[in-house]
Amino acid sequence: MGSLPRLKLRLGRVIQGQQKGVDTLITLDLLTLARERAIATAYLLTGDEDLREAVLAAQSLGIQVVLLGTPPIEGSRQSFALIDECDEHIVLDEEFWEPYFSPVQHMPRPYVPPSDDDDEDWDAPEEERARRFGTRYCELWLSEAYPDQVHQVTERLPGIPVEVDAPMLRAAEVEFGPLREREDLRRAVRQGFSSYFVSVVLPDTE
Repeated sequence: MGSLPRLKLRLGRVIQGQQKGVDTLITLDLLTLARERAIATAYLLTGDEDLREAVLAAQSLGIQVVLLGTPPIEGSRQSFALIDECDEHIVLDEEFWEPYFSPVQHMPRPYVPPSDDDDEDWDAPEEERARRFGTRYCELWLSEAYPDQVHQVTERLPGIPVEVDAPMLRAAEVEFGPLREREDLRRAVRQGFSSYFVSVVLPDTE
């Protein structure tokens, strides 16, 4: 969608699996364009009532604001207050949106059973055990992951997408206890995951 002409896609930051900062970016864009008289009409795709004040401010500068929307689905709707403030509300049907979105494929967090050499694991240094945990987690994750999820991890290397990293660390806490203050163990778990991932998915790059 970001490649569409005359469209600015604001993604914000992903923090703990949630986008943050999008409203602020949209507000800045809207008010800057309005003050500079760079636009006469703004087409806004959002459902968040937090942008109501930004809409009012833009309108006070002489800008028309058209609110775009998607067909309503259960548990999701645009703010009625935001709709009321905008100059026009246009709902675009599924046929319009279909080329730009694909269904999200949810995958449950894999259960990581103890390794076969459990006794040996407990005698090993804690960081080594954490690396082995990351390796086992990656092995199970790959056995259930969809191709687009594998591609997403490949694109983010040497980092790990938060959608994979967060549940992996939560699973590791079952074995190692709280990891918030244990950067050494978090790093070891991630190293185990990444090393195994590269060895299986990208063996030629090792």
